[in-house]
Amino acid sequence: MSTFQNPNLYEFDKTNPHMRHAMPDEPFVGIYQKIQMYAVGLMSQLDPSRAEEYKTLPLKYHAQLEDSVFKGSIQDFFAGCFDSESAIFKNSFRSSVGKVQSYLRFLYEKDTCKEELDKITIKNPLFIVALPRSGSTFTHAVLSQDPNANCIALYEHLSPGSKTMCREGRLAFANKIVNPVINEKDQFNKVHALDDVKKAEEEIFFMEMLGHTLIYSSCLPRLEQYRENIFKRSYQFMYDAMIEEFKMHIMDLGMTEKQHLCLKAVSHFLNPGDFLDMVRKTEGRVVWIHREPIAELKSVITGYFRIRGNFPDDLGFDDVKWLNENVIRMNTLCLKNSIAARDAWVKEDPKREKQIYDLAFSSMTKDPIGETKKIYEYFGMEYTPEFEQNIKNMVHPQESFGKIVSDDDKIVFDKEDVRKRYMFYYERFKEYLPNYFN
Repeated sequence: MSTFQNPNLYEFDKTNPHMRHAMPDEPFVGIYQKIQMYAVGLMSQLDPSRAEEYKTLPLKYHAQLEDSVFKGSIQDFFAGCFDSESAIFKNSFRSSVGKVQSYLRFLYEKDTCKEELDKITIKNPLFIVALPRSGSTFTHAVLSQDPNANCIALYEHLSPGSKTMCREGRLAFANKIVNPVINEKDQFNKVHALDDVKKAEEEIFFMEMLGHTLIYSSCLPRLEQYRENIFKRSYQFMYDAMIEEFKMHIMDLGMTEKQHLCLKAVSHFLNPGDFLDMVRKTEGRVVWIHREPIAELKSVITGYFRIRGNFPDDLGFDDVKWLNENVIRMNTLCLKNSIAARDAWVKEDPKREKQIYDLAFSSMTKDPIGETKKIYEYFGMEYTPEFEQNIKNMVHPQESFGKIVSDDDKIVFDKEDVRKRYMFYYERFKEYLPNYFN
């Protein structure tokens, strides 16, 4: 278990005009019970053949549902939701039903398959980590071309395991989650394609279902309580659950001895101590991508303005200045904490430095084959002619994996100010940030 605690915390912003008061414990009791009831209803709708089994789950897993981190993450989303007929209440309620449904069924799957899952060991996975819009999707797409790369589909992350829900129900739930986003008028799907839930995706979707979100905490203005708490909380339970999720994938679809899991997520920097503890447990390998902040911010701010499908009509969506400042603030906290966690982790065991490969966004997009060879050589992995040909056969990455033209009217930060605020990052990783001053 990680003993690392984030040294840099988010300070509650009382000047935020969209901030709303927290939902008190007493009224939330009734709301939470209703969420659980609706979660059972959703499960029963997805797989009617198991409706009677599903009714027993809230009581069976009462302790897990009452866990302060999981429950607190749900409760924080109800800040300002005091009118049950309001859009923000309905959005938060609907989102919470999906999370509780997913978590309950995951727990049920884990218990049902415990004997089989205990026989599976997760060994030497490849984790790709970065801030959002830093090339992790492209890098994952390239590295997944390896015939020995084993990837997890979007629907699996949202609904892990096949023994306690039919495949049709799992696919239906995944589509229920992503359809509001891909149908959103701002066309987020052109930023990050989610149109096929059977395609490989990042574990951020599993993390979202367990109440952990970098994306919405960065772009929903009213969530001051959530932002303050997520940097303080330990999400050890989630990272332990993630290992079980990986096992469920292997149990269902198999993995050869030569294969390795190829994974990626843009939210591990929120709780880097817990993430690195998972890397330790699995003897994982980490590809850490670096991108110049000006370009990354332009892209991610534009993207955040487009990811509103699951929270339509929430507060402060048109506040360009707030979003610019909050993204910068969240990103710098994530980077500072991740660097501190990395240093502490390596200090415990200097050999761990070899488990992390630093990668420049500019280098990977310019020469994906050359950089991939370096990654594989660094980790002592087999690079084959078939792998290289697969990369060459890929559609041009920036056409298929989310090149985004920034909306200039939404970019209001001062570039020189940003460079000053990120100078700690440049000084540490300047060789991977060649265009920092351009």
